[in-house]
Parts: sequence; C-alpha cells; structure tokens
Amino acid sequence: ANGGFVVTWRMDVLGNSSSEYVAVQMFDPNGNKVGGELNVVTNYLGLTQDTLLVIPARDGGFFVTWNSGFAGDHVYVQRYSAAGAKIGTAVQADTSSVISHAMPDIALLDDGSFIVTWSERASGSSVSDIYVRHFDAIGAPTGVPFKVNNTAAITQRSSAVAALDAGGYAIAWRDGTNNAVLMQVFSASDLAVGGETTV
Repeated sequence: ANGGFVVTWRMDVLGNSSSEYVAVQMFDPNGNKVGGELNVVTNYLGLTQDTLLVIPARDGGFFVTWNSGFAGDHVYVQRYSAAGAKIGTAVQADTSSVISHAMPDIALLDDGSFIVTWSERASGSSVSDIYVRHFDAIGAPTGVPFKVNNTAAITQRSSAVAALDAGGYAIAWRDGTNNAVLMQVFSASDLAVGGETTV
C-alpha cells in the first residue's frame, strides 16, 4: 500500500539441500530493507520447499504461499501484517492425503479474497489434476478445494490463475495429452462459467 515490496526465496540449511526454509524480506519504496529476514517455515529439517509466491493483502500486509515436503508435499498459505509479523499459523490449502501437491499459484481478487491453485497426484498414479481453493481477505478458506479440469489425461499441471474484472477468475494449465494449454473461467462464487477451452 505504501509502495514497498516483498521478496521471498528458499535456502538450504547449512548446505543440506534436503532441509530448506522459506525466507521473506520486506523493502521500502526506495529498495531499502525494512527489518530483518523472516523465516516463514518453522519445521524445515529434512524438508524441501518450492514455488514461493507473494501477494499483497488489503490491510497492507501480505500472503506467502509455497509447497512443502512436510507430511507429504502440501501447499501452505501464511498471512503477515504490514509490519512483517505472522498472523496466525500457516493454513494448508489442500485437504487430501495424496502423495504430491505441487506447483501452486495465487491471485488476488478485487474484493481482497484470493485464489490458490495447484496440481495433485495420488500415490502410485501417473495422473495429476488441477485443484483450487478460495480464501477470504484475512486468509481463511471460504470452502473446500475442488477439481478444475474435466479432461482426464496423463498429466494436468503448471496451473496459472488470474483475476478478472467482473470479480471472477480464470485458471489455465498444461494438458499432458497433447501439450495443449486449457483454460476454465469461474465466477466470484466459484461457479464454472462455460466449459474448458483451448488457449
């Protein structure tokens, strides 16, 4: 809100690539550091972290999302205040016990709520699907995750979500059948608008 920005990255713990933490640093509009480096993940020993993303919050704070090896590759969201303090604990976006949740994306909607997407694959399966979950402006889930794609293929992955002017959102992803890019539009109330289209 004040023109500042946030940078996030992952870092090995003492050179151990199987133990990584997620770091965040706030900057003012002139590129000067505000406070010190923040560690988003507290339980990181023996765990890898990936796909770190940040979006602003309406109150001047921000949200960080990432996927972690903790308890089997889950997608998490952590809320921060404008002063860089954690608000609550990290929320797990996915709710299933499948083996892999990966490559999340996140987008802020006009009403301050936000959307998180990811790909999900069951243990022993070569098929992955795209899932989405809606969160309100303070980071609380507004409902359960639901599957985006209707197409069943070897792999559905690399989702990207974007807010639309009408208050809804669009999700695009890669279809592993023929390497096409598919897209589905949703309303602000998470209802599909039309069907899947090829981009």
